[in-house]
Amino acid sequence: MWQHVYRGRRRLLSAEWLILPVIGGLIGYVTNVIAIRMLFRPRHPVTIPGTSLSVHGLIPRRHEELARAIGDIVENDLLPIDSLVDMFDNQEYREVIADSIACHVDKRVRTVLPDFLPGAVQDAIAGFVRDAAGREAHQMVAAATEGMRGRIKENLHVSEMVYDKIMELDLDELEKMVLSISKRELRYIEILGGILGFLIGIVQAVIVVFWRRGLT
Repeated sequence: MWQHVYRGRRRLLSAEWLILPVIGGLIGYVTNVIAIRMLFRPRHPVTIPGTSLSVHGLIPRRHEELARAIGDIVENDLLPIDSLVDMFDNQEYREVIADSIACHVDKRVRTVLPDFLPGAVQDAIAGFVRDAAGREAHQMVAAATEGMRGRIKENLHVSEMVYDKIMELDLDELEKMVLSISKRELRYIEILGGILGFLIGIVQAVIVVFWRRGLT
């Protein structure tokens, strides 16, 4: 009789060593899968029956806050207005614009000069007008740039542009994009949840075994 009881206890302990880690691994894996899916789902709040609690995907719930935060970061840290204006308000860009204006003036002057004028005279007149236009263009571009600086700062709102674009994002497309890019990493997270749950199950099995031995 005692042999049967001993064998039964050994089978029970063996089952606990197997069942608890397997259940723990399954729980850890499923929990991480659900957590990853709940980044995007459900799209709209779902009330749990019989309670006042609701379930809502993290990104859909924080969509507006996320868009606002990203917009502020882009405007204040990544693309500040002063830096954007300074990129265009430099001597190199001014010279490029002024040279383009001078070349355009040169071409236009040559088209309106009468054909009876000798080529050398046409070249001299066009060159004189081009040089004069170039000097004036440099001053005009500098003055226009200074005048535009204030208007750009007043009217260009990078954060609002980024906010509007993010709010226009289709969450279904965003979810597909994120899952396709991070598929491997998210899979590792799911597997890691199963491994951790399995290890926790082993610890639980050890605790149960020693606790029962303490009772006996």
